[in-house]
Order: sequence, then C-alpha cells, then structure tokens
Amino acid sequence: MAARRGLALCVTGAVAACVWALASAATYRHVPSDLTQDYLTARALRDGTPVYDPLPAAWAHPGATDTVTSDHPPPYIVALAPLELLPYPIAFLLLAAANVAAGTGCVVIVGRELGWSARVTALVVTALLLHPGAVTCLCVGNVSLVLLLPIALGWRALRRDRAGPAGAWLGLAGAIKLYPGLLVLGLFGERTWRGIATAGVVVIVCWGAATVVTGSDSLVNYVQTRAPANARSFVGHGFNLSVAGAAHRAFGAPNEYSPWLERMADRPDVAARLSWAARGAVVLLLAVGLVRARHQPDRPDRTIAILIPAMLLLSPLTWLHAVPMMLVPIAVLGRHATGSRRTFLIACAAALWMNDRWLATQWVALTGENVPPALNLILLAPTWGMLGVLALATTCPRTRER
Repeated sequence: MAARRGLALCVTGAVAACVWALASAATYRHVPSDLTQDYLTARALRDGTPVYDPLPAAWAHPGATDTVTSDHPPPYIVALAPLELLPYPIAFLLLAAANVAAGTGCVVIVGRELGWSARVTALVVTALLLHPGAVTCLCVGNVSLVLLLPIALGWRALRRDRAGPAGAWLGLAGAIKLYPGLLVLGLFGERTWRGIATAGVVVIVCWGAATVVTGSDSLVNYVQTRAPANARSFVGHGFNLSVAGAAHRAFGAPNEYSPWLERMADRPDVAARLSWAARGAVVLLLAVGLVRARHQPDRPDRTIAILIPAMLLLSPLTWLHAVPMMLVPIAVLGRHATGSRRTFLIACAAALWMNDRWLATQWVALTGENVPPALNLILLAPTWGMLGVLALATTCPRTRER
C-alpha cells in the first residue's frame, strides 16, 4: 500500500509539472518567440515570398510593426510549417504541448532502457519539466525537447544493435538542426555502415525535400548568408553556453544583446583565440573518449555520454533550452558511477540547473550594476557542468556489463 501511495504521489507530481510547464508557456503565447520565425516563413511559403526575406511580424502578432528574418534551416522551417494553419497563440501552445510530450517520452525511453522503476521515471519527468532549460524551451517556442526524442530513439536503437533505425533517427535530428549531426560520429564508432548510410540518406532526403519546398535560392541564402550571420551575431551573446560563447562572454567586446555583462578585456582577438583553444580541448576529449569507448562493453552508452555534451559545447550557439539534452549522458553515467565519481556527477548535474539569464537579470535589478567578471564565470555553471560530464565520460573506467 505504501509503495502504491508513493507511486501515485510521484505520478501526481509529474502531472503537476506538465500542467505548470504548459501554464508557464501559455503566458507567452502572444509574445514574439522563436516560433514567430517559422510562423512567418510558413506564411511566406504560402504567399510565394522568399522565406529568408525580412517578413512582417504582424502576420503572427497583429499590431506589430517590425520585421523578422528567419535563421532556421530549411528542414526546420518545413517541419513547423503546418502550424501556420492555426492562429499563432494556439500554434504556440500546440508546440509547447509537443515539447512536453516529447520530453516525457524521452524520460520513459531512458527509464526503460536503464531499468528504472515507475516511481523513479515519474520523478525524473518532474525534474526534467521543472528544469529552467525545459521551461525556457516552452516559453520561447523552441523545439529542443522535441529534438531530444529522435536522439533518445537513436541511442536506444544503438543499444539494441539496430543500425538502420539508429541512423534514421540520428540523421533526422541532424537534418532538422545542424548541431546534432555530430552524433553521427557514434555510428562510425560502432562501425555500423548501414546506420551511416541510412543517416546520410535521411539527411539528403530531408534537405532535398526542403529545398524543393522553399526553393534552391533559399538554400543558398541560408548556407552562404543566414547561418554564418546568425553565428557571428550571437556568438558573443551574454547567454550563449557553448565554449565559444563562454570565451566571448569573458573576453569579447560588449554587444547589444548583453549590455550588462562586464568584459574582462575589450580584446575580441583574445576571445577568438581562446574560443578556438577551448574548442580544441573539447575535440581532444571527444577523440580520446571515442577511442577509449571502442572496446568497452557499454560502448553505446559511453559514446552518447561523450557526444551529447561535446555537440553542445562545440556548437557556435547553445542556449539554456538545449541543456535538458544532458539527461541521457547523466542517466547513463549515473548507472555505474560510484564514490567520488558519483559525487562529481551530482555536482555537474547541479551546475546544469543554474538559470544564468535569471540570475544576471536579478543582479542588475538589485544592484543597478553590470555583472562582474568573477560572477560571470559562476553564471557559466551549465558550461562547466557539460565540460565536467564530458571529462567524466572520457575517463570512465571499464565496465563489465553492458
């Protein structure tokens, strides 16, 4: 009886977390968001307007006078285009609900693969949906939790030696958003040529179909102009959690997106050099980890635990709403971690919970001053947490069971 009551309490908490997350998102349904770009580009497709032209925000938000230019890849645009058939607030809430469902589904997948009880699974669902990154994902109209679903399914397929489905799921994730393409390295590590070929076919089909829908000029515009311009514009954003963002937050020149963040030196060249040095260190950890994982019995688990933090750290832009993707690495590492390694993993998981945007805003509101450099390094806790998980996965000792 006590066990049933405990399970009922955990499930109730998970349901309450779902409701609270959706309610939080609902307060932003009339506010411009990431979804605004996709809503406008879907209207542009219907009207025959180039999708990467500046588009009137009034199409989504009546009364708005500004224009919006999309930074999303063509497959991303096409995937969300059906939402334009609905009024923007309803489309926004539908995407939020899809994120909640996908996030919950990911936890269930991970729990079944790792043998969690129903009570633990419900607790993790609650924790995931209360994570500031998950809430941010819902409130800014992004798809990070939806994107986590094919990643989790690809990992599950790898664990079950199903190369074709693994390649299909990971290829789909990489086609929709570019940075998950790094996960395909896991297929090379597994030497699953069928999986590699399947991933390549999925990417080609997705981008080919998107090019047919949006036009070849849009593809060229995105590759040559929009993607590079987006990376350059936001790499120094005050809340970019990639290693490049961390370098520019500390050493880059101030910009309009983060005017309250104090810079240690107005030396963009220093920021660029430090950025590449940090990327080199991550690549080194990635390479060493993949080589060490090749002959381990838990190779799929270790590979995904290395690749997910590496992809987030190496991406030019990593926002807080992508941090919940660290669920899978932490879960698989926690399965065998003991002693000091478990303590370190818990510390990394705690660091991933920090909401740097909220804390920086509160600092400015309370003090009226810019965030000092020392505090800025603390606010980069999610970056340090991802680095810590990557280092832990790279140095993980040999395990005896898969």
